[in-house]
Amino acid sequence: PIPSHKKLQKIGKGKQGKCYLVEMEDGTRALLKELQGGGRHAFKAEVKSLQRLRDTKAALAGNIPRFLGAGYKSRQVLMSYFPGSALPDSSLAPSLRRATPVVAASLRCWLDIANAVGEANELDVIHCDVNPWNLLVTDDYTSCCLVDWACAQHPSESAKGLPFKKRGDFQAQDLVDCHVGAYTDAFGAASTLLWLLARRTRKGLAEELQAGPESLANYFRSLRAELKHDEGESKNGQKEVEEEEEAGGRDPLPPEFLTTVASAVVQGMSEQRSERSSLKDLRAIVQRALAVLEPSKAG
Repeated sequence: PIPSHKKLQKIGKGKQGKCYLVEMEDGTRALLKELQGGGRHAFKAEVKSLQRLRDTKAALAGNIPRFLGAGYKSRQVLMSYFPGSALPDSSLAPSLRRATPVVAASLRCWLDIANAVGEANELDVIHCDVNPWNLLVTDDYTSCCLVDWACAQHPSESAKGLPFKKRGDFQAQDLVDCHVGAYTDAFGAASTLLWLLARRTRKGLAEELQAGPESLANYFRSLRAELKHDEGESKNGQKEVEEEEEAGGRDPLPPEFLTTVASAVVQGMSEQRSERSSLKDLRAIVQRALAVLEPSKAG
């Protein structure tokens, strides 16, 4: 059952339902998700996944919404509220065009999410839709949360995964072919890392990804050095960039850092799942990259 609560305001709407900010009887705030229309499978997937993950380190740390209750007839799910905005609505990406401390913050954010996904995978929960729009971040980039577990699958409980009609920009071909496993989320996590660093997808950098880490690292290097910014950038945004440059925040990044983080992206986005690095290995590579970027904090 769902504990007593009071709706405060609608804070989101998607194809399958709406989200509301609610107040609980004790004054705390939570999020109520109402799944509508053909969302029966989505509702079951979200409830089952969040129930299974409610006492994980990731849920307790706020990197995964914590399950608080569900209304099966009304298809409502109550979960903890995360006070952040979707990654695309933040100014974090592309982090390679931001101050060096922001680049480091983006990697720490990604590592938190990768750890959360890894913990979920160990409990037979495959998110299947890890992407920037499902990643919430706080304004200071110190905390993040992976939401929308409505596409999640549980491979050990079904002989074959549910088919996806088409492949998204952050999804592996595995999903369309009904092959679901930890390697599925490894692709999504690596794709999200690429977007976080460069705000690009597999389609936009297909040649660099196929050519290998050094080619992608060269692209990262050019993005870092580029001083001409997107047309239509706000005056405030331009001022912020200029302040970062004056503070030395746009200095060239260490070549080893660029090659290492590019390696994580390329290995995680391999089209052949047999050649794709595991999420555990990707986390280790990104941790090495972070250590190169912040040697004083390494170890």
